[in-house]
Amino acid sequence: NFDDRNTIPELKDIVNDKGVLGEFYAYVLSRKLKIPHKTLYNVCIPMPNGNYQEIDAIIITNRWIHVLECKNRAGYFTGNYNSEIWVQHIGNEENRVKNIYMQNESHIAALEYFLKSKGVIDEWDVYFYNTVLTGGELVLDMGDREERPLNFGFGDYNLVRKSIIELEKEKVE
Repeated sequence: NFDDRNTIPELKDIVNDKGVLGEFYAYVLSRKLKIPHKTLYNVCIPMPNGNYQEIDAIIITNRWIHVLECKNRAGYFTGNYNSEIWVQHIGNEENRVKNIYMQNESHIAALEYFLKSKGVIDEWDVYFYNTVLTGGELVLDMGDREERPLNFGFGDYNLVRKSIIELEKEKVE
């Protein structure tokens, strides 16, 4: 029972709850990430209008703030980075889903606004990396490859771990 905060869920409970399983992948990623970092889970960011944005996980490294949207889904997705809807293709089946990239961009915008308003980060610097962590292979066919945002990565925890490590190695210009 996930409502009882005094009870630690068993593995079978995690596997059977798709949302929890997706966020469990963030925990596994953090544990396997062998570079200095801090990880925050289920972070609620207050917005000026009184609402909140809930972020699944944030991994803070020396160079980046990786904002993770955890999805326990895989498949072949079509659409484009600026469209509200993507289409998930699984065999002959098609499902319309919200654009995961844009969903996480709204989380990043809220976090960036909050941190800048508190003077934690500078006004003009880029700190955030939009990361979609999946439970399986995710293929994006977004048309024009030139359109892909530079601060966006996706994949299962092994791919995301490799990406984070490589980003830490890049030279700062």
